[in-house]
Amino acid sequence: MAETQVRLAILYLNADRNSAARELLTQAVGTLDRSGGDCLAFALKTLASIEEDAGRPAEALRWRERASKLAAKPVPASTV
Repeated sequence: MAETQVRLAILYLNADRNSAARELLTQAVGTLDRSGGDCLAFALKTLASIEEDAGRPAEALRWRERASKLAAKPVPASTV
């Protein structure tokens, strides 16, 4: 469900509906926080861009810092 929200948010961004995209991404991040992964990183970076474009650099920085922390986490080795 959260991945679908992220995809829909991108469609909203393409239609210049940034507020709707921001709302969907915020909801998706809440769900994706539990599982992590590439979709969460993408959502966080996209939120940062939306905030930057809206003239909210402090919020943009907050989202970017969360994305950076996610990227810094080691990926667990999978069992074969």
